Amino acid sequence: MEIEFDPVKAAANPLNHEGVTFDEATSLTNRNGDAMSNSSDPMFDRYSDMDSTDARPVSQVPVLVKLQAEQGGKSRITMRVDNATLSVFKARAEMTGGNYQTLMNEALRQVAQGQTLADVVRETIRQELHQA
Repeated sequence: MEIEFDPVKAAANPLNHEGVTFDEATSLTNRNGDAMSNSSDPMFDRYSDMDSTDARPVSQVPVLVKLQAEQGGKSRITMRVDNATLSVFKARAEMTGGNYQTLMNEALRQVAQGQTLADVVRETIRQELHQA
C-alpha cells in the first residue's frame, strides 16, 4: 500500500500531526512493537481479496440495523467539535488514563438521558460518601 503525504490535510489538522513527521507516521508500530500494516489485523488475509465495491452501509440493510440495535453496539460517526472542547476531553482522558472518545460518549449519554451537571455532581458525591 502506497501512502502519500498531503500537506493540505496535514496543515488543516495540526492537532493530530503536530510534531510527527511523515516518515515517523509511516513507520508506526503496534503494541507489540511490530510494524503496522494492513496485515496487522488477523482477519485481513481472510478477507483481503473480497470485492466490496457493491457493499451497502449497515444503515441501508434493515436486518443489520436491527441486529446492531439489539446488540447495543456503537456506531461509527463523523462529527465536528470545537478544538477547545476536544482539548478538554483529551486532557481529562490523559489525566484519568482513559479514552477521550469514551468520555465524550458518556457526556452525550448523560445529556440524552436528561441528566444535568448538578445530577452528575450529586451522584458522584453520593458514591464518594458511600465508599467512605
